[in-house]
Amino acid sequence: MVTFHRTYSLTDILVLYTLLMLVAVPALWLIAHGYTGVVLATSLTTWTVAQLWPDRVPRAWEIIDGGFPFSAWQLMFIAGLVLGFHRTRITAYMRPSRLVAFGIGCVVALYVVQLIAAGILGRTAADIDLDQILFDKNDARIGRILALFAVASFFYAAVTVWWVPIKRALGWLLLPMGRRALFAYGVQLFAVAFMASDLMAPVRLDRENAFFQAAAVGIVWLLCILYPHAEERWARLVARREPRTVAAPAA
Repeated sequence: MVTFHRTYSLTDILVLYTLLMLVAVPALWLIAHGYTGVVLATSLTTWTVAQLWPDRVPRAWEIIDGGFPFSAWQLMFIAGLVLGFHRTRITAYMRPSRLVAFGIGCVVALYVVQLIAAGILGRTAADIDLDQILFDKNDARIGRILALFAVASFFYAAVTVWWVPIKRALGWLLLPMGRRALFAYGVQLFAVAFMASDLMAPVRLDRENAFFQAAAVGIVWLLCILYPHAEERWARLVARREPRTVAAPAA
């Protein structure tokens, strides 16, 4: 755990998050000083090496006991970091029409990559899983990257155009968890562990059924609602226990 190479169940993403936070500091410094291209090129090169030569070239901080290797997943983090830093400059380019066009371009690129991979690897090879090669989650394959960019573009465009009805219908559910995203993530670890524990085995038909998924989301949402009230009460309790300073009388 100290070297960030070992982890245990449900904590591999936390290890990845810790490493990404450490990388964010020099990356932001370089971006702020005009080296955005260098940061993106380094990130893309690292991801490419992780895809093509995972055995020949050691992957930085490989998490042995879990998925989400740092060298593969850092690409999406760095891309988000660059977009967030330059958000004021790229706002004009984030129009719904352009986002939809970009998403369609990602979908077309995805199909082209599938055709090329099928032609190179062969459609009849029984021992080759094309979906695993292109869409594997743990190694953040190119198909998953393109699909993420396409879905993100479509959703961002949809939220921009239909924000008022979306907020009216789902704002009560999504906004509390969005405002406290890190807290919500930490809480869902305990919710998932509880749902998958032996304690819930007598009433659990399947770990992946919709009822338990909805129950886990409900638990996270409820705690996100209660958290600010608990935090406020705790602050009041601490303030009451703090010793009051009495001003000395004037001479």
